[in-house]
Amino acid sequence: MELFRISDGPWEKIFDGVFENREMAIYSNDKSVLLVLIFEKEGKKTAGAVVELFKIFAATGEVEHFAESLPREMLFLMSQNEKETSKFLIIGSTPSYVEWEENKVIEEVDRLLKKIETSSGIVSEVCRGYDISLEGISSAKSRAKKAFFSTPLLVPVLSANYRGEPTTVGETRATFQDFVMGLTKEKNRIVEPISVFSKTFVTGGTKNDRQHALQLLAEGYLLSGAPVIIFDFDKSFLGLQKPNQDLELLKRYEIESSPIGFPVKVFLPPGEIHVDINKTDPFGLAQAMGFGGSKCVEIIADCLMKSKVKDLSEMSEKIRSTKEEKFSEFEVLRTARILLLLDKLYPAFFGGENPVEEISTRKVKSLGRGSVLDLSGLDERARLVLSHNILYSVHDFFSKKDKKTGISLFIIIPEAKNALNEKISEALSKDIEGMLSKFEFSGIGYALSNESELDFGEQMTKNPEAQINFIQGNDCAVQLKGRKSYRVLLRPTLSFLEQAQTQVPKK
Repeated sequence: MELFRISDGPWEKIFDGVFENREMAIYSNDKSVLLVLIFEKEGKKTAGAVVELFKIFAATGEVEHFAESLPREMLFLMSQNEKETSKFLIIGSTPSYVEWEENKVIEEVDRLLKKIETSSGIVSEVCRGYDISLEGISSAKSRAKKAFFSTPLLVPVLSANYRGEPTTVGETRATFQDFVMGLTKEKNRIVEPISVFSKTFVTGGTKNDRQHALQLLAEGYLLSGAPVIIFDFDKSFLGLQKPNQDLELLKRYEIESSPIGFPVKVFLPPGEIHVDINKTDPFGLAQAMGFGGSKCVEIIADCLMKSKVKDLSEMSEKIRSTKEEKFSEFEVLRTARILLLLDKLYPAFFGGENPVEEISTRKVKSLGRGSVLDLSGLDERARLVLSHNILYSVHDFFSKKDKKTGISLFIIIPEAKNALNEKISEALSKDIEGMLSKFEFSGIGYALSNESELDFGEQMTKNPEAQINFIQGNDCAVQLKGRKSYRVLLRPTLSFLEQAQTQVPKK
């Protein structure tokens, strides 16, 4: 793929291939900088890329001990053979997602170049006090260059796939940053492990306030490498893919990370997501869609037990041809007609399997992708039925996997009354509550918002890991399980948050 005319060239391609099923390219320039691109594909078209820059230094001195105190965007790599040991310090810019358009790519790479040069200058100055010498790889001795560029770990190290939670690959160590919540009114920084928010309820304030908290949590998990599913009922979360432009506000909140747009894929019903009719609850469906009769529900359930169907039309045909003596011809034909009517009211809305793996699994381990399920065009009945169906499919998918520690997926449901509406279907709403209570056993975390805690079911609010309750503006009370509550002025998001009104601590 042709590289755009970005700054500080010329850029020479040193790797072009596939790593962990993702197309990837690595370029180098004569200033010891490597440019890593991991491409996001939509069919054969390149939709975007995760971009990261690395400044490579050949190091002499006791850098391996000093490396532990370096900022988290740094890596230490050691290559050793019988004759000599080569040490390298790698300064990273942190990954960023950008749409694959020339102006956007050039602008983002320029921003990352400035950031990495600033970091490199600071680190070089600090190293001098530790009797550590750093030399850019471009001007280093030929054997140092050979040792670095011939290491078999080069591609995985630079792919950002080993830069999530603390891990070790050979002599390469990487660390994930903590979740910065904001500042107290006294301007003390509040930092928490993102893991404490694995089951969070957000209440109080305005809808926009609650979205602010949810988007911060989404960013925290995306930065940890976990994929995030967002049920978006009004297109509120599309700004997640754009960087926050208010640099001054970020600075006043002592945010060291640069603004970032995250990789996001939007899934629209009925073309990209739909109700998998084979995984629906017949009774809950009947409640939600307003057709009743126990026999109708029994006939649908009987059909689903016997065989899979691709859509309502096929189900209607199968039911019409049923010969079960326990169902009268009238009941059978009535059920078949109801299904055809439902198919006309919601064309292509009911179908076969959903792309659950595409929606819910990570693509690049150090930077998760957001899957925004855009349900804004659906009525409240369809929203509930589809929300239940997607949650059930995801839960089914993850429950069959080997249990791993930590969170493998994070789910966000804003204004959760859209997905937990007992007036439309008590059966589906109660089933969703039951699934949420079991998510932790499958490595799935979640955050839900509502105006009041009373809007959540009593069963749901018994054992939350975290509660965020807005008091005024971005001033909120945080209650973490087993700890005293505290107040924090929630920091601005790294990505774009429309109409966010953030209170700044008084000087």
